Amino acid sequence: MDPQIKSISDESAVTYDLMAGHYDGFTGHHDYEVWLGALLPALEARGLSGNRLLDAGCGTGKSSIPMLERGWDVTACDHSAEMLERLREKVGGRIRTEHTDLRVMPVLGEYDLILCLGDVLNYCAVTGSLAPALSGLARNLAPGGLLLFDLNTVQTYRTFYAETIEVEVDGDLVRWTGQGDGTAGEGDHAESVMEITGGPDGPVRVVHRQRHVSREEALLGLAQAGLRCLDLFGQGFDAVLEKPLEEGRHTKAIYIAGVDTDTEEGR
Repeated sequence: MDPQIKSISDESAVTYDLMAGHYDGFTGHHDYEVWLGALLPALEARGLSGNRLLDAGCGTGKSSIPMLERGWDVTACDHSAEMLERLREKVGGRIRTEHTDLRVMPVLGEYDLILCLGDVLNYCAVTGSLAPALSGLARNLAPGGLLLFDLNTVQTYRTFYAETIEVEVDGDLVRWTGQGDGTAGEGDHAESVMEITGGPDGPVRVVHRQRHVSREEALLGLAQAGLRCLDLFGQGFDAVLEKPLEEGRHTKAIYIAGVDTDTEEGR
């Protein structure tokens, strides 16, 4: 593995290990039932079938558990061991869990659907191209399977990554301090400092680093991974999928992709 990739990769894993106990409380306003309720019809329109799911970058299970309850056979992977432990505490052995880095992800199985939600690929983009992470996901797609992932827009980096937010979680104060100035552009790096005070281990300070990925860069990464974009939407806090994607208005870009059969046949 490239030393730079290992360094940044380990940093993001440590960040989520340290905040794992406060993650659900800090993100309590993120309604994954509503989000998945908007995403699944778009996948069904693209021929979604089967029930084997890989939740890549699963965290504490905010998307894994609702899909399990919908009858999916779920495998969940994450680079943070502590986040995975929180997921296992919730579901026991009902979900298979794997501790792995998307950038060097092995073949875990053949999946009808792979979800990669919650900025996961924006963290991967800090080290450069999305192709390594997308290639790992592609290796795990079953024939005819679908990949859905989100990317943060410039609007998110101009707002959330330029704001200070404080949330009380189980008596502890979690403070998010975006380091941006509201002028982020395409391809820019973004950083935020999260401080947790009042916990049993004393103050904790972690850094979130991401990079914006443009539509053109995402499409190139998909092509390099042997994947083809099937649909692209913009999405805001209301979870409604809209076309076209507007980087300055939407907060998320939503991609649906599948194996590029032309590329596959040419190998």
